Amino acid sequence: AAEAKAKREPAGKKRGRAERSDPADDEKVATRATKTRRGGAASGARKLKVLLSTAFDPATTRAFSAKVKKLGGIVTTSAREFTHFLTAPPLGRSKHVLCALAAGAPVVLPSWLDASARAGAFVGAEDHLCRHPAFEKKQGFDLPHVLERARARPLLEGVNAHVVPAKAGAAKAKGARRGAPRGARAAESPETTSVDSMLAEVLPRAGAALATAKQVDLVSDQDLASEHWLVVQTPESDASRTSRLRARGARVVSHEAVLSGIVRHKL
Repeated sequence: AAEAKAKREPAGKKRGRAERSDPADDEKVATRATKTRRGGAASGARKLKVLLSTAFDPATTRAFSAKVKKLGGIVTTSAREFTHFLTAPPLGRSKHVLCALAAGAPVVLPSWLDASARAGAFVGAEDHLCRHPAFEKKQGFDLPHVLERARARPLLEGVNAHVVPAKAGAAKAKGARRGAPRGARAAESPETTSVDSMLAEVLPRAGAALATAKQVDLVSDQDLASEHWLVVQTPESDASRTSRLRARGARVVSHEAVLSGIVRHKL
């Protein structure tokens, strides 16, 4: 009985908060720590986790990685855990940019590393944000403002998000760029990235708890229709299942609306 109850209850607010690490807090802790010991964070401090854009060439990536490690940080390749995303303009709606905006993780220029190296400690990111005025204008957002709002309160905090899967037996998306959101920069996502796999990484960084089809089927219609649930439809989603969930009162939105909402921090 206990096991059945656990299956009925998708992760809610508590889980969403537990999985989220505030990039702003990580930056403050690590910066204070590195000031006490040149070249690395003091014992016990949380280290900054820096994700490097795949647009950098191998030699540049190695040089940046060495600087991060010398300062006591960690170089990560995981979109789920980075605290800072190091890149250069032009920006695009790639998975990494979306994850950064969703989590409020600073999108920084190489000048941030240079300044940190001179100081002997990670410095604040506010003076080294990767601004791309044309991209920000086109997408309708202001980078510092969105990052600040996302850190203060994740857009989907306390929300159970269900991405409607494709119909059983349907062919998988083909090609590295099929289903990628408009404006995504190919250089930052050379691997095959479907909409579903992108949402699986972006939504949790926006504070959402991912819910399976079985969990959705077990929840009551009243709960499903509440503000704590969100059903996301993609081009590959099973249309008949989407219709049934909509008939149950679920709030159904397109993946495009969700990703645009994350960029602007407004759904």
